[in-house]
Amino acid sequence: MLASAPPRMKVLLFANDLMPFGSLPTSGGGLRCYQLMKGLEAHGVEVLASMPGFTFLAEKYSGQIPAAQRELLWRWETQDAILRDVKPDVVLFASNWDHFNLTSVKDVPVVIDLHGSRLIETTTWGNPVSTDRKVEVLSQADCLITAGRWQRSYFCGWLVQAGRVPEDEHFIRYVPISLGPDLPEHVHPDPSAPETPRFVSGGGWFPWQNQAKLLFAASREVAARGRGSVDIFGTPHETPHSSPEDREIRDVYRRIQRLGAETPRIRVRGYLGRPELIEVYRRASVALEGMRYNLERELAFTTRTIEYLWCGLPVLYNDYAEISGHLREYDAGWTVDPDSDAAIEAVLEEIFSDPDGVRRKSGNAQRLVRDRFTWDKTILPLLDFVRRPTKAPAARPVLGIVSPLPSYLVPRGVETVVPLLLPRTVLRQAFIVPADGVRAVELPVTIDGARAHFISRLKITVRDAGSRVLARRAYQGEELAGLRSVVAKFPVYRRVKGGDRLVFALQIEGGEAGGNEPVGGVTGHRGAGFPFLSSTTEGTAEAEAEPSLALHFSVTGGRAERAVFLAGRAWLMFRTGQWRLLSRVIARRIPVLKVHARRLLGRPA
Repeated sequence: MLASAPPRMKVLLFANDLMPFGSLPTSGGGLRCYQLMKGLEAHGVEVLASMPGFTFLAEKYSGQIPAAQRELLWRWETQDAILRDVKPDVVLFASNWDHFNLTSVKDVPVVIDLHGSRLIETTTWGNPVSTDRKVEVLSQADCLITAGRWQRSYFCGWLVQAGRVPEDEHFIRYVPISLGPDLPEHVHPDPSAPETPRFVSGGGWFPWQNQAKLLFAASREVAARGRGSVDIFGTPHETPHSSPEDREIRDVYRRIQRLGAETPRIRVRGYLGRPELIEVYRRASVALEGMRYNLERELAFTTRTIEYLWCGLPVLYNDYAEISGHLREYDAGWTVDPDSDAAIEAVLEEIFSDPDGVRRKSGNAQRLVRDRFTWDKTILPLLDFVRRPTKAPAARPVLGIVSPLPSYLVPRGVETVVPLLLPRTVLRQAFIVPADGVRAVELPVTIDGARAHFISRLKITVRDAGSRVLARRAYQGEELAGLRSVVAKFPVYRRVKGGDRLVFALQIEGGEAGGNEPVGGVTGHRGAGFPFLSSTTEGTAEAEAEPSLALHFSVTGGRAERAVFLAGRAWLMFRTGQWRLLSRVIARRIPVLKVHARRLLGRPA
């Protein structure tokens, strides 16, 4: 007797952006949704894709959305109705959690695709998602998938806060970014053609994706040699929110547009429909994607990179992410320190001078994709859950305040020591406030205990552009032995905003310490970028050679600051209708408030 075929399963996929149906352009998130749909369909699963009707791309290209997909477009208030009409076996939220808005999923298993860290992304956009909302959504998931292995540990921490400790390793499943098993044929440009090598850079311009150094280096090289070309696709997204990182990205985009207007070999082309974009990719030479470091980029498993490789494009890539290891293992591109001018220049020289090497890496790029990143293979962990879906036990989130420190978003630099010399040293560091809510600025310092008695005073100040003092602190000589850092706290009544330009100053005075030996030093960084501007040192011959002072930024304050924060959080929950969550928070806080009140009145707790 022949074994019966498994029942045909139906999955409702709520996408977070446009997917590349027909001639539609797409984002990395949209392409991730498309990958999951096509992978499941390759194994006989029916997938109905519901795209949002209000995102930047959806509104800009609404006229190109095919009729079949238009009927299922979702908005915040329509997800429940779509779920009732479709009656799926499994509902999948791709490519992230923050568009989950179902009110009841008691009977339908829920899979949430954690394509990347939305908390870090939205923080750099000046509009961070609610951490309470995040753990509430994760507490309702029955299966999670991640696009990269490195992301798994990061999301396990959030899962624990959601009140759910996985009973086995399969609760979070690895489904990497992938594309179809039928790879495009790569057409190698003629090495003698004046526009060869053909560099391309595609995808959206987001605040957490800064590749200015690489793009400008390649553009300068093309212009100086009078040979080659650079095609840049995508634009910054229109958003009502802003942040220092977002403004910096928009400035970079304007600069590259001006460069393109001056040099015909550099073309800034906006968004293209995906079929047209693939045609450009498969006829190019090299893809550029060397992003400046931040935590989001380290965790990301970058979608556009796999698409480049799929098209046969070797990638000039940063050296710190998960995909970097795949590129090195297969010799499918180049991995460089994105802050190193010398490393970038060496690779560009190789690309111009060795077309055979570029061709070899092109073949390796597609070999890497065939081996590891085609959706018929990578979808298997998700397919296993879809064929045998189960509901996880109910979970209760562990409520609390979790905020990413802005310093997590600061690029790495080479750490060094800036010496403190007597009788007087003055250090000044201009900087951009990296986020709203910064309450203090701290600088690591080390004082030589045997020479501390020579110091009479160490003073720090933070001033605005008009030289008004916003924060100050003075340390006397006897306080300095064993000191590890100096801190300037902003008063509770004084708030600084993300994007403000301020100046941190440190001044140390005292008697002659004997010789030219320093009495200590502060930590600096060479090669660090945002949020540091120029730094100066009085009393040295080469002020411009000094590194940036390694300032740290704290977003936490005292009890008054915490009370303001909690009141703001409660008001936000009240306005957004999160009554159940707000009542649970209050229930948890009231016993603590009673204890403090009794202590204040002198009564036993």
